[in-house]
Amino acid sequence: MAKVDAVEGFLQRSFKAPIDRINGAICTNDVYSLALPHLLIEFKGPEGSMLVGRSQCAYDAAFAVYGHDEAMKSLGKHVTNDKKVIVFSMSTNGELTDIFGHFATTKDTGDIIYYQCRLVRLPCLADEYEDFKKACSIIHNLQHLARQRSATLRDMLEAAEIASKNAASAVMPPPPSPSSKRPSSDPASSPSKRARVE
Repeated sequence: MAKVDAVEGFLQRSFKAPIDRINGAICTNDVYSLALPHLLIEFKGPEGSMLVGRSQCAYDAAFAVYGHDEAMKSLGKHVTNDKKVIVFSMSTNGELTDIFGHFATTKDTGDIIYYQCRLVRLPCLADEYEDFKKACSIIHNLQHLARQRSATLRDMLEAAEIASKNAASAVMPPPPSPSSKRPSSDPASSPSKRARVE
């Protein structure tokens, strides 16, 4: 994933499951690496291009959708790719703010196509105060939804890891009892030590 300006998700170290085995789950390879984010934000600045921001959102979010689908497959879940929005992204230059939804579909050939659709363009943040409050409320709700989705997926992965460990320990044979290894205290019962009688 390219360097994104802001992400709503959890640090890799907060996962108790080994998510490094999941393709696309980890954004970057450093101590602050985020895993399986569901909201990505691009800040373009007052002179920034909203078109460039949209392109960056499309690339970053496609990576996040791929990671989400791979995580679901690792859980044995069927990924339907039924055009349901999985990941959100946002691009803003301080005045205009676009919010996008992202999902993937699978063609009959097996190829996966990643889609981006603009869900809403928020009111100008620099105009009316009421518009500013409305935009902030929408962004806050979007952050909450993305955090909730990330937490749900994290908990599912951790529950699956615990279940896998419990199943592995259940099929392991119990250790032998200490009494079964204790040598006999009767010397005559041992052929190698039995006294010869003439």
